[in-house]
Amino acid sequence: MTRMSAERAGAWARARRGLAPVVTVLVALLGTVALSVPSDTAAACDELRIPSLDLSRCVVPGSQDEIDDGNVVRVDYLSSPTVHWLAGHHTSHGATFSVLTGLRIGATVRYRGQTYVVTEYRLVDRFHPDPVMGWMSSDHASVVLQTSASGVYVHVWRSVALVPAVPVVATAAPPVPVP
Repeated sequence: MTRMSAERAGAWARARRGLAPVVTVLVALLGTVALSVPSDTAAACDELRIPSLDLSRCVVPGSQDEIDDGNVVRVDYLSSPTVHWLAGHHTSHGATFSVLTGLRIGATVRYRGQTYVVTEYRLVDRFHPDPVMGWMSSDHASVVLQTSASGVYVHVWRSVALVPAVPVVATAAPPVPVP
């Protein structure tokens, strides 16, 4: 096991206890799930969209209690200003991430007005999270998606923000007047 800071170890310990039945995903899904959100709630939440899975969900802040209430949750103690760690149940509690296991590398994810591309997937033993610990403190804007798997495993996807290309504008010297 690699060395990790006390803060990260504590965050993961809380995650192990609180998110044990949840799989981690960084950005994507599998299937079609309908979600109706009252208009007053829709305006107050951040929308997660994964077009390849025809998935659209309202994301609320919180932890295990909100996940167990059937929500897709931005897990406060696993997220940072640059990393949005989103979790939801795969087969129980409303199965908000029932299609997530269909998410593939290269799929796009939209969250908080930004587009992300899924770049990594891991099936992680929740008691040995080393393969994804670095994702919690990334300097790159990213979304991690997490949902349940069988046994002690969770699915985790990582998506990295697409940086909009800035067009290069060629400049030329002004024309020289002809005498």
